Amino acid sequence: MKKLIPVVVALLFLSQAWAEEIPSPVPEGTKGATFLQPPASEKGLFSRYINYMDKEIQRIDEMDLWGPGSTQLPEGYFSVKYQYNNRIAQHRYDTFGHKIPIIPHIEFKVDNDNYLLLDLGGDGSGGSHSFLLSYDLIGGYLDYYIELPFIYMDVTMKPRYLNKCNDLTKCPGLIFGLPPSDKWAPMPNTFWTELERLGRPKADLHYSCDFEWQDINTGFSFNYYKSDWMSTSVTPKVFFPTGKIADPDRSIDFLLGPELDKGTGGYSVALVSDYDFRLPWFKRLMFTGEFSIGYAFRHRRPTPHFLKPDEQKINDLKNLGVWNDIAPYFPDLSNIGDHYYSTPGASYDASFATSFDFTVAALNIGYGYSFKSRPTIESSSPEFTQFIYGLEIVGQSETRVLSFALITPALFALYIPATVQFRYDIPVGGSNALMFENNFFITIQTFVPINPETPKPEKVAAP
Repeated sequence: MKKLIPVVVALLFLSQAWAEEIPSPVPEGTKGATFLQPPASEKGLFSRYINYMDKEIQRIDEMDLWGPGSTQLPEGYFSVKYQYNNRIAQHRYDTFGHKIPIIPHIEFKVDNDNYLLLDLGGDGSGGSHSFLLSYDLIGGYLDYYIELPFIYMDVTMKPRYLNKCNDLTKCPGLIFGLPPSDKWAPMPNTFWTELERLGRPKADLHYSCDFEWQDINTGFSFNYYKSDWMSTSVTPKVFFPTGKIADPDRSIDFLLGPELDKGTGGYSVALVSDYDFRLPWFKRLMFTGEFSIGYAFRHRRPTPHFLKPDEQKINDLKNLGVWNDIAPYFPDLSNIGDHYYSTPGASYDASFATSFDFTVAALNIGYGYSFKSRPTIESSSPEFTQFIYGLEIVGQSETRVLSFALITPALFALYIPATVQFRYDIPVGGSNALMFENNFFITIQTFVPINPETPKPEKVAAP
């Protein structure tokens, strides 16, 4: 599919170049009825393409379609934008904004000399491929778009433990078949055996996918105001639940595996507003602000399959006098039904950027903030709801990033109707959210004249 895009673009542009050139008016003094001047001598295909591009570049430049966020396509133009993203995740922000492992440590503590730390060791890399198709409906004012996003990932879990025991009668690790260890040690199979006796299945330790759907979204972008110093637009969006949610039996949300959701699981909507500003006497410098509000609706999700706790194991722990301490971590979830409901709720995003045009390229520096409210979980089992919230994986989240981008519109000078953008995001803060590092984007956008505005041939009556 990606290989076909440049071919289609080239053919569409050449089809415009093949079209017969518009004849000029008949010189005065020519006899005969009303008619058009005969076409000039045929030119080569490359010359026609260059002439056509020169006219289009001049015409579009006169339209002054400025604004990094609010500008629309020229009349009759179709655009294909492809974006590639790659990133890694080895940490997350906790509720207080501290940098911690992707999966928070689980602690069982008797006292300062006897405690157990479990680290499931989440780690992974991935990214996305996005194809955004847009077409101008009202020249320079209204565009329609549809985005086809895909995701890929490779994530693993490498469990380990630290079991400090100064008093074997108070050693919490022995409950899970873990020998004392003052240093981090790989998780032995005895841990999973004892965990199953407490009603928790063994976690899958690896997940990968190459090219999976995320949520398709579509909408209209309306540039409702434009002056020499300010340009604004609004974009309503609708997201469809085409991205699969994680298999609950290997989902990171339940600590049963490293798989992440690829979509929200239900329908959602958003409204985006863009504001661009520039100085009329110094148009190379621009300032942009983007604000969006979204809402994801209630949807149904499948529940994971937990095991029935072993009564003998529970009785043994009661006899040791430790069951009451760990019971809140291991409620009986073997009969929670086959589904529950989740309402992700509201989200808010804001970004601010400044860009400077160096003619051959533009440099953009920005700051972005994102907020997501805590999903509302509805289940027939209160213990299951409490279990989800207690893991502190699902909750209210915030992220803040610093962004650097380089845009190269100079390809037009080479008669290539495309722009290329390189962007790198640096995480600078957040809470209860994954920290994406080495997060870079490459974006290629092409412009294709499907039905551009062209001058009509003039008719001249002979005297």
